[in-house]
Amino acid sequence: MDLVDMIVDIPGEIIELIFKNLKDMDDAQSQNDMEMDDDRCSEEEEEDEEDTDTEDDEDEVGEGSVDEDQAEGQRELSTRNSLLSCALSCKIFSKVALGFIWHTVTGWGPLLKLIPGCQIVRFAYSLEGELNDASLERFDFYARMVKKFILQDQEWEERFTRKAGIRVKDSVYRHLSLARPRPFPSLTSFECFYERLPRAMMLCVSPHLLEAAFVTSQSSNFTSRTEIRHYLDAVKQEAPLFRKLEISSDRRVLSLASLIHLDVDRFIESIALEYSVDETFLAWSHLTHLEVLKLNEPDLLPKHLGLINTVEPSDFPKRLKALEISVQRDTVINVFRLLELCQYSPVESFQLTGRDLHREYNKIFTAVASGWSESLTSLSITTVLIQDAFEIDSASPISDFLNPLYSLRELRILRLWSLGEVFYVRDKDIRNVCNAWPNLAELVLDADPVSGSESSQRSPTTASFHILAQHCPMLNNLRIPFHKSVPSSSVALPSSTVISLPHNLERLQLAVRGKLTKAHTSRLARHLDLAFPNLKSVVVGHNASESSKAIMKLLKSSQIARRRQVETAK
Repeated sequence: MDLVDMIVDIPGEIIELIFKNLKDMDDAQSQNDMEMDDDRCSEEEEEDEEDTDTEDDEDEVGEGSVDEDQAEGQRELSTRNSLLSCALSCKIFSKVALGFIWHTVTGWGPLLKLIPGCQIVRFAYSLEGELNDASLERFDFYARMVKKFILQDQEWEERFTRKAGIRVKDSVYRHLSLARPRPFPSLTSFECFYERLPRAMMLCVSPHLLEAAFVTSQSSNFTSRTEIRHYLDAVKQEAPLFRKLEISSDRRVLSLASLIHLDVDRFIESIALEYSVDETFLAWSHLTHLEVLKLNEPDLLPKHLGLINTVEPSDFPKRLKALEISVQRDTVINVFRLLELCQYSPVESFQLTGRDLHREYNKIFTAVASGWSESLTSLSITTVLIQDAFEIDSASPISDFLNPLYSLRELRILRLWSLGEVFYVRDKDIRNVCNAWPNLAELVLDADPVSGSESSQRSPTTASFHILAQHCPMLNNLRIPFHKSVPSSSVALPSSTVISLPHNLERLQLAVRGKLTKAHTSRLARHLDLAFPNLKSVVVGHNASESSKAIMKLLKSSQIARRRQVETAK
């Protein structure tokens, strides 16, 4: 019976609860056989709880009291326990739950443990006996549920997890490939992380495969290896729905020309390189389906720069949606050449990390705005500036920095990192940002709060909160500098009726100097509650500051009081 048929008669609200609470339980590395060991499931729940608590602590620091967070965590755990018990006691629920648990599997361990005679001997999986339909019955049952398989070789696992990896003997792969050459009939996604190409990658092909990703740090050119060629040949023959190939490398190892020779350009959508290499640099312009390009310190020789001028517009990439570049001042010329090559693509996301490029940003931004004024929705700039090279007197308002970008019409995300004290932010600058991009969902202006006699002219005030609330109604995440001693530039607190609908900003980070007094905290919380009544996280200064906790406590009290008023009015 198909899984869809089995859940037809289950009440919708129950399915919703199962989906919500079992969604994160797909780590098959630790949850590999629910029926085989109920006690193990309980242990896995505890691990999930610890992971969830850790993530909550990192993401929501300063949000309310620790007791409230712990109580919420206990309620979530109780709900999860109830649903898991229901899944274990009911055949229909069990299959639904197992479908989530086995959706994503990392490594062969969870599956090999299901095969009789497969055991770990001296940190390696070995197999005793032959594989047949009987011995593979339980393996097949769970392998059919796997939609995403993540394969890491032993060297990669030991390097990045710092744990002793358990390898799989070649004889195990050999027997498995003979008995089940395609063990994952429902596989849609395959990810491979390796130092050396694993032999088992040929097992990870299915008629439903949609995407594959290869990440390597090896020193040889992996795209010319026989294993990759064989895998891609199998994909072309057996996976008609395949549409996305991602290739990443953190060394100068990737030959783009070899990708062209593999005739896989029809589904290459993402490439990440530490360096662009020799004469094959221009080859990526012929990858007609390329959508994501990441280059770290692209090193274009003069002959390549000349070649760019000979490329016909018809040969320029047309589908690139995301471009990420990291450069230094002496290679900034490459940024302009890359922007020129990408001008005919509808780039939606541009990320630039530049070291000591302060004198070049105006030209770069002008090129970005002229090329992608109708398509760019996300802009992230990290200015790795050498502070000693600047005097504070030379600081400029952020509006001067952003001026060439105001013609971008569709911007939704603006992140400016590590501005330091080279650029400062005022209420006027915040208003300029709002007027230029009223549909912003995220705004990061990572500048240091100004100190000294000029702080009143070079720091945002509480008026900026109300400007943002009124003119950027879709804003969800905000980070700006703020100085506690700067009085609000507004004469009086705005009326609560100024904003027609409550603003939905959830996360706010304020960069401040020094500690906030109780009076500062109370006043700041009052303004925040008026401007952003639905705040879930406020961080003032560093994450664990007492000011953050105090402000969130005041905000939560106001939010609870409003909810009670609404309930009473009903």
